[in-house]
Amino acid sequence: SANTMTALLKREAQQSLFYTLAVLLVTTGLTTLVVWRFTRPIKSLSVGARRVAGGDFSFRVPTSGRQDEMGELTEQFNEMTVKLGRTRELETKLHEAEKAAVVGRLASAIAHEIRNPLNYINLTLDHLRATFAPNDLARQEKFSALTAQLKSEVARINTHVTEFLNYSRPAKLELQRVNLYAAARDA
Repeated sequence: SANTMTALLKREAQQSLFYTLAVLLVTTGLTTLVVWRFTRPIKSLSVGARRVAGGDFSFRVPTSGRQDEMGELTEQFNEMTVKLGRTRELETKLHEAEKAAVVGRLASAIAHEIRNPLNYINLTLDHLRATFAPNDLARQEKFSALTAQLKSEVARINTHVTEFLNYSRPAKLELQRVNLYAAARDA
């Protein structure tokens, strides 16, 4: 009959619609899972790139044990971050060494400019003592005491200049023998 046929067609259409909806839901779920699996590591790499660009070289992107291209890319990103951190440390040390060298050169130049007049003053004092010493015994003692005091002050300034130079020079290395086997085992 027509009613039976209509009911049968309606039921077939509903079943077909139900199966189509089920297939659509399963494929949507699988697509979401696949997309999530590939976009999560990309997002992690993006976050890592932003942090590294901001100067945080201690950040590492979690690898999650992947053996595909994304896992390899993550490992290479982490290795690159370690190398960038080492490079930054070396640049900092180089900058500090350059600053120390500039300070050393400046200290040497200043010491030279101070010591030259001091040497001249010292030689002039010796010349004054030898040439212009007064004949009067009381004046001679006073003259001798004053020139000795001046020479003492010149020597004191010269000592301070030497201490300043020693401070501005790099520390001397104290070389020692090292047991490489023990150092390697410790590492």
